[in-house]
Amino acid sequence: MTASVEGQPAPFSEASASLEGAGSRFDKGGESAAAIDGDSTSAWSQKAVGKESRLVLAFAEPVPATGTLNLSMLHERHFAASLGRFRVSFTSDGAPLASPLPHVLEAALGSGEPLSEEMRDELRRQFARTTPALEEARKPIDALRDKRPEPVRTLTFTERPDDFPRPTFRHHRGEYTNPREPVAGGVPAFLPQLTDGESADRLDLARWLVSDANPLAARVAVNRAWAAFFGAGFLADAADFGTQSPPPTHPELLDWLAVEYRQDWDTKALHRLIVTSATYRQRSAVTPEQTAADPDNRLLARGPRHRLEAELVRDAALASSGLLVERLGGSPVMPPQPSSVTDLAYGGFQWTPAAGPDRFRRSLYTFSKRTAPFAAFAVFDAPSGERCAATRGRSNTPLQALTLLNDGMFLEYARALAGRVVTHSDDPNERAERLFRLVLTRRPSETERTALTAFAAAQRSRAEAGELNAAEITHGPADAAGADDLAAWILTARAVLNLDEALTKE
Repeated sequence: MTASVEGQPAPFSEASASLEGAGSRFDKGGESAAAIDGDSTSAWSQKAVGKESRLVLAFAEPVPATGTLNLSMLHERHFAASLGRFRVSFTSDGAPLASPLPHVLEAALGSGEPLSEEMRDELRRQFARTTPALEEARKPIDALRDKRPEPVRTLTFTERPDDFPRPTFRHHRGEYTNPREPVAGGVPAFLPQLTDGESADRLDLARWLVSDANPLAARVAVNRAWAAFFGAGFLADAADFGTQSPPPTHPELLDWLAVEYRQDWDTKALHRLIVTSATYRQRSAVTPEQTAADPDNRLLARGPRHRLEAELVRDAALASSGLLVERLGGSPVMPPQPSSVTDLAYGGFQWTPAAGPDRFRRSLYTFSKRTAPFAAFAVFDAPSGERCAATRGRSNTPLQALTLLNDGMFLEYARALAGRVVTHSDDPNERAERLFRLVLTRRPSETERTALTAFAAAQRSRAEAGELNAAEITHGPADAAGADDLAAWILTARAVLNLDEALTKE
């Protein structure tokens, strides 16, 4: 900190701080004197982030009330050293010192008025927090306070004041170093315009988006909801809703749904309306005539049938296995995947699979790293996060089957699923029915039941003959009772989880 009056240096002679000695580990002590020692390698700072602190500097000579006083604060460290909500004040006291008391208490004590009961209670608490006589008693309390988890924070936008707008310019040919004439906020001329009195800020943009004069927001939202349930929207490309895109297949239905949705902007009600419609509840079985006339089901002559999205493939397996944790909210988690997936990621990122309930949380909470996306999701066409994707591709590759059969994560789900089936009954037929009900939500046909029990019996025979390592499959001791039987049903559960019907919404 330096000061000057009318261009002449005004040196400081003494410094004090309300939190003296609580400097950052990067500073030379972090004492208040470091703020005026003229050494750029030292600085005053304090570790009490988010707490009130004061730095008091005394001028070597009194500064006249007339003239221009310039104060300069230098911040040039490589770590965060910013001040938040600070202010500068002056005093005529000849020997000013920083008080360790909070400013509210200091003002109350200096006012000369009797202290209120609230201020008396605060003064008692301040004494208990600072007196050396209670230092030992405070240690366990301070230890508990240090263990408190950090609060969840997020960044937010706020508009600048009207008298301090940020200037915006047209950048010639998109070059950020070549600004030209200033431009103001607004909407394209071919769209409904803002009304008089609106300032074209973010709030006015939000109001314009959902106003009755703008039908696009509701139509786009309805089209994307329809695409989520039917595999394709009224417009094939959800990202292209302009005049150059193909027209919607059912414009009247799109308009009606958009008007319904705009009544209350209730997305859950929109979803309920779609899934309870006769169109959605049609059978998805395809006849040769329908295949010839409408292979992509754009005319909606049958119910939707398409593969689940990447996250839902995992969630469906979790739900079938009984492992799914439905807790809402919280930090991202890392499900199991090979460590080699992130070995080449930027910065030497290490993937540490979660343990306990976090291991089985919904895929919505899976940690995402742009340079190393979750491998199982990438296999099933999940976007990497490197660009905005309004629609996803939908492929059918051998790698998807190999992932479901051999990925350690899905093998873990198969073990839990087989455990539910084996403990349900000793009868192979009942086990087969239980397995179908858990994964496919229906009973197997007689042919399917026979094939499933025969497959399980064949795997059990292989395990008993030593062709299969039951301990490796079950993750248990080789001589455990029923290990061969459990291993056989784990392999059977793995096969059912890999069925087309288990991965397809129909």
